[in-house]
Amino acid sequence: MRRRKVCVDLNQVLVDTSRGLCQRLKSDLGILVPTKRFEGKDAVKQVFPNVVPGSGPKRLEPEDYTAAKGRMFDTDAFLSVPAVPGAAEAVTKLIAVGYEVTVVTDAKTVRRDRVARWLTEHRFPKLDVIFTRSIRPKAPHQCRCDIVIDNEIEQLEPLLEGEGQPLLIHFLPEPNASGCDLATPPVNPRILTMRGWPEVLGHLLALTDEESFAA
Repeated sequence: MRRRKVCVDLNQVLVDTSRGLCQRLKSDLGILVPTKRFEGKDAVKQVFPNVVPGSGPKRLEPEDYTAAKGRMFDTDAFLSVPAVPGAAEAVTKLIAVGYEVTVVTDAKTVRRDRVARWLTEHRFPKLDVIFTRSIRPKAPHQCRCDIVIDNEIEQLEPLLEGEGQPLLIHFLPEPNASGCDLATPPVNPRILTMRGWPEVLGHLLALTDEESFAA
């Protein structure tokens, strides 16, 4: 049986960037953004509680959000961003049972060496990481894999076109994880919706004996 190729997104599948950015907004700006309802850039111009006791709420300005996000990705602060719960253990298990796991990301600013250090410090096995920059940047790499795991539905839907399409998994936060209160499942029945690594791992382990992956 050949090794099954899995393409995994970096942000929100391995790296808990939502929680990391909430931590950055708190430390840099004193803004308490609820992690379960974190909306990324949609949080801009909203008003949140102030970390300073007795102080009034604060509005998240666009330039403040951009600066906080830049400091998280463009500095060693990235190394302290937590991993998605169960990600390192799940990836390690998948490789142990015969999966070939590759990370493909269109992250614009984080450096390759920081990603490598982050993976090591968060106890991931050695992984190939592909950085892309073009339009629909991940698709050429994703379509060559058997399984694609991504948190962005718009990255998965184009892969439904053509023959030999991979198994597509829309990765959503598991209950109580950052962003879980806002995540919604995809409407396309040809894309599997799964919440968290325990569910994804269980599904992929069940595929290890299927003939569809045989050489």
